[in-house]
Amino acid sequence: MLNKTIKKIHHYRLLFLFTISFVFLAFLGLNPVDLSKYYGAKFGSAVGMSVGIPENPVNKIAMQLKEKEKSLNTRASILDERELALTKTPNNDQFIVYLMGAGIITLFLLIVINFYLDRRHRSKNNIK
Repeated sequence: MLNKTIKKIHHYRLLFLFTISFVFLAFLGLNPVDLSKYYGAKFGSAVGMSVGIPENPVNKIAMQLKEKEKSLNTRASILDERELALTKTPNNDQFIVYLMGAGIITLFLLIVINFYLDRRHRSKNNIK
């Protein structure tokens, strides 16, 4: 009996290995895909080299262009923040909308009351 159980366990050893691994990773809160990305990045950073180019006029112009682009991007972000602050709807606009809504409802009620009173007046005086 014990020999058959050992044979079954040996037969499904890879399944047990993967199950135990996934349960362990799930217990730690790790995703196997994220783990493989992490180790792939570690292996990629292990192999590397650095290359330098001597400074020349083209490099200086490229550096100046990058600095100018960076300053323009910061100015653009400041302008975007200003625009966002200006486009926010203040409470005064909401008050005006509510006031207009109340005016529209009041006018509708006055029209309905006028219609009712006119109809009552016609029915009293038998006017067609």
